[in-house]
Amino acid sequence: MAIEIIMRKLYDKFIPVDMHQLEVMEELKMNGEYKAVLTQPRNLGFHKKFFALLNACYKNYEQPEVFHREIRVFKSLERFREEIIIACGYWDLGLDKKNRVIQVAKSISFAKMDQIQFEQLFSKAIDVILADYLPNYDREDMDALVAEILRFC
Repeated sequence: MAIEIIMRKLYDKFIPVDMHQLEVMEELKMNGEYKAVLTQPRNLGFHKKFFALLNACYKNYEQPEVFHREIRVFKSLERFREEIIIACGYWDLGLDKKNRVIQVAKSISFAKMDQIQFEQLFSKAIDVILADYLPNYDREDMDALVAEILRFC
C-alpha cells in the first residue's frame, strides 16, 4: 500500500504541510517503519513561467513560410513545445505509422516530472531557445519577455 504525504522540512524534521496531510500521517502505526521516496512537488507558478517562455519564443521566432503540395503549413505552438522538449534531451523513441523510428517528447505532466527535473528542463529550454530560435536575444531579454507575459497571467 502506497501512501503519499506532502511534507515540509523544518530544521531537522519533516512536518505535514496541512491538516489533511496530518490526518493521513496520524493513520500510520506508532513506531512503524516506512520507506520514503522524496521528491519536490511541482510549482504551478514555475509551470506557468515555462509556458510563458515557450509563448514568448514562439511569438518572436520568425519561421519562414512553408508550403506542402501548394498548401501553406502553419506553425503550431504544440509542435513547437515538443521540438523544444526533444532538443533539451527529454524524449523517448516511438514509431510513426510507417514503422519508422522517431523521437517523441516525454510528458512534462506534474505526475511524470518533479520540480527539480522541471527546473533542469526550463534551464535547458532557455539554452536551446537562445541557441536555435532567438540567437539575437540574451538571457536578460528572455527574462524580460517571460516577465511581461506573466504579468497578464
